[in-house]
Amino acid sequence: MYFLCHAFIHTYVYTYVYTYAYTYVHTYVYTYVYTYVYTYVYTYVYIYIYTGNGNYFHSLHLYIHTFIHTITHTFIRTYVFTYVYTYVYTYIRLYIRLYIRLYIRTYVLHTFIRTYVFTYVYTYVYTYIRLYVHTFIHTFTHTFIHTFIHTFISIYFHTYVYTYIRFYIRLYIRLYVHTFIHTFIHMFIHTYVYTYFYTYIRSYIRLYTRLYIHTFIHTFIRTYVYTYVYIHVYTYIRLYIRLFVYTFIHTFIHTFIHTFICTYIYTYVYTHVYTYAYTYVYTYVHTLQRK
Repeated sequence: MYFLCHAFIHTYVYTYVYTYAYTYVHTYVYTYVYTYVYTYVYTYVYIYIYTGNGNYFHSLHLYIHTFIHTITHTFIRTYVFTYVYTYVYTYIRLYIRLYIRLYIRTYVLHTFIRTYVFTYVYTYVYTYIRLYVHTFIHTFTHTFIHTFIHTFISIYFHTYVYTYIRFYIRLYIRLYVHTFIHTFIHMFIHTYVYTYFYTYIRSYIRLYTRLYIHTFIHTFIRTYVYTYVYIHVYTYIRLYIRLFVYTFIHTFIHTFIHTFICTYIYTYVYTHVYTYAYTYVYTYVHTLQRK
């Protein structure tokens, strides 16, 4: 709105005032006054007076010419141009632009538009429409939807659909399912499955399982396990352990103990102890004998 008013006022007022006031006044005053007064008076006075009379009129012609020329050029052009251009153009342009801009911006935009539009639109439109729409929609929706739909759905569905379908489905399903499932499936499954599958599969599985498992386990496990485990594993481990243990123990005990005990104990104990004891005893006894 501001840009619309500003564009309209600025374009229209500026164009109109400037074009009309400045162009018309300046052109009319300058052209008409200058052309008419200067040309007419100058021509008339010069031709009529100067031609028809003597030097007196020639002096008058010069005076009138000077006066008219001075008034026309100096007063009219200067005053009219200055006044018209300065006052009319400047004052009107500035006053109109300032007044219109301030008036429109202050009153139209801020006061009128904001106050009226905001108050009217907000108070009337927003409040009325909101309350009306809200009330209507709420009332209609609540009344219609809640009453009609709830009543219709409750009565129709509960009475017709629920009762009929529930009764029909329960009756039909119970009769059909109970009759079919109980009669056909029970009898068929019981008769066929129990008679054929249970008897055949049970007998076959028991016979096959017993024969196969007994034969396989008895033959394979006893033969293989006994033969392999007892002969290979037991014999090998037994011989290996016995050989290893016997060889290791015999070699270690015999070599280490015999060598260590015999060599170390005999050499160390016998050599040192015997030598030390013998030397000490001999020295001590020999010393005592001397005394």
